[in-house]
Amino acid sequence: MRNVTGSRFWMWIGALGVVAGIAVAEARAAAQDLLVSSANNHTVLRYDGVTGEPRGVFVPPGSGGLERAQGLAYGPDGNLYVGSATAGTGPGTIKRYHGRTGAFIDTFASGGGLTGPWELMFRPDGNLYVGSYGDRRILRYNGTTGQYMGVFIPAADGDLGGFIFAPGDCLYVGNGRPVNNVLRYDAATGAPTGEVIPPGHGLDGPSFMAFGPDGNLYIAGWYSYNVLRYDPYGRFIDAFVPSSPRTLVNPMGGVFGPDGNLYVADYGGGRVQRYNGMTGEHMGVFVSVNTPFWLVFMPHPADFDADNDVDLKDLERFLACVTGPAIPYNPDALPPGCLMPSDANGRIAADFDKDGDVDQSDFGIFQRCFSGPGKAADPQCTN
Repeated sequence: MRNVTGSRFWMWIGALGVVAGIAVAEARAAAQDLLVSSANNHTVLRYDGVTGEPRGVFVPPGSGGLERAQGLAYGPDGNLYVGSATAGTGPGTIKRYHGRTGAFIDTFASGGGLTGPWELMFRPDGNLYVGSYGDRRILRYNGTTGQYMGVFIPAADGDLGGFIFAPGDCLYVGNGRPVNNVLRYDAATGAPTGEVIPPGHGLDGPSFMAFGPDGNLYIAGWYSYNVLRYDPYGRFIDAFVPSSPRTLVNPMGGVFGPDGNLYVADYGGGRVQRYNGMTGEHMGVFVSVNTPFWLVFMPHPADFDADNDVDLKDLERFLACVTGPAIPYNPDALPPGCLMPSDANGRIAADFDKDGDVDQSDFGIFQRCFSGPGKAADPQCTN
């Protein structure tokens, strides 16, 4: 049971009113590490998010039965979810691993005929959406229990490409060969609402989709070796990463990093490439890795729900873990409602100063990190 009571606690928490007035510094170069799934090595590797230096194996080869590591996503619980499938497009499952240590937790989801889970995405409704590449469908699973909830998007007339939730409560889904367009669906019901991006402009085999810091939509072409840029509503802007000179061979997963630059899994080239997030200029090979499939940056230390900001939802999670000064928490019996898994040292994320309790000192650090909804937190705020 939590031991912080009385006016002293509420005086401390009352300082939250200060948070709204804090001008959070603009995010500087990121200290968040990059995770890369290596399909042929059945593993997830970890790299320094600034230098690209290897930081070891995050999920060991075959951990928890992991095969052909594919899609990656952090869930609202702060843990890492990994798509696993025999032979790449064979029967698949979703594995769950500790978000900070990579330790295997469980096989979170399966069923529904899942084959080749190559993209995973949690929507604000809390549910998990998975691209089932082998049969070209998008399946939905309960984001808390992993229970199969049915087919959300049925197979179209082309290969399943990447997908992304878009403005206007829409879902954009890549429709690959032989069509090579992007279809639009209602994000709440899955009902088709037409074509948002027609064929053309050299797009062949749309793989990942990502919204950039400029609010525009970026789509990679598996067969066209490029990344095209569109406005949020599907109007073509330019070839952000052209196919000539060629720097990509079969681009798979891609993500804009905390530094604002674009990172792309160059599956065919065995590399992760980095591009200037404003100009598209090739900044060189960031890391070399065998069959890189998907990329994800580890969440900010204060982003407890892994939604790329530090806001009131994260504050709620912090408060659920409060113990008070010099009152240690038990990582095996955390306060009711505290959902933070402990790391290998028995510490939880809310314990910023790593002294075994969650108190005013930790709250002061959280205040520095508070950014508000949709705004990246200062990566140096916990220093």
